[in-house]
Amino acid sequence: VQTDIYALGLVLFELFTGRRFHDVAGLAQLRERHATTASVDLSATEPILDPAIARVIERCLDPEPRRRPASCAIVAASLPGGDPLAAAIAAGETPSPQ
Repeated sequence: VQTDIYALGLVLFELFTGRRFHDVAGLAQLRERHATTASVDLSATEPILDPAIARVIERCLDPEPRRRPASCAIVAASLPGGDPLAAAIAAGETPSPQ
């Protein structure tokens, strides 16, 4: 599951930035990057990215698997608009069961 969460973080990064997270020439460079990367700080490299989205992606790409979100559902709920009940309440609407 934690590998899938990491892969989801890579996809989200590419969707929101338009570029690959690991822009490397080959497998050797990819292994080196994984071995030397301590953590991800998107606020420094992607200043125009919404901070809430950056935090979700950073958590997904955490080098330590146990610190990543436990499920894709948690990732989805963490993204802006991911919790329709909270969005309705924030908009001043009365949520209904539908």
